[in-house]
Amino acid sequence: MNFKQLIRRYQTGKVQVVEKLDGYHDMNNGGEWVEGDSSTHNLTLFAIVPLSDEDLKFDEGGSYDDQSRKLYCYKTLVKGTKVVNTMTDGTVSEYKIMQCRNYSDHDKGLQIYYMRRVDRDDKDN
Repeated sequence: MNFKQLIRRYQTGKVQVVEKLDGYHDMNNGGEWVEGDSSTHNLTLFAIVPLSDEDLKFDEGGSYDDQSRKLYCYKTLVKGTKVVNTMTDGTVSEYKIMQCRNYSDHDKGLQIYYMRRVDRDDKDN
């Protein structure tokens, strides 16, 4: 199956992925730990949608809420990756990838990521 047309239909705004590169021990400085840099790039084909009631029902450990989202895309990302969604109205939401499901059996390269929103202040809710 080809889900690209369906994903394109639900694509809104833009998505930037901030991937953290691995740190290392700098042996030229006595083995001092050097934090890895981060790399930011745009996704060209994606859809971000709310979690369904079924997704929330089967959530283990209560990790997700009504601000959590699913990201459909054709890029392999690692758990913990930061995703920044800028909507067409300028609203920005930041998420962290918590879980991945590989749907390549249905469409080559298709990945579905479960994300938790990380930029909101829970005290206001």
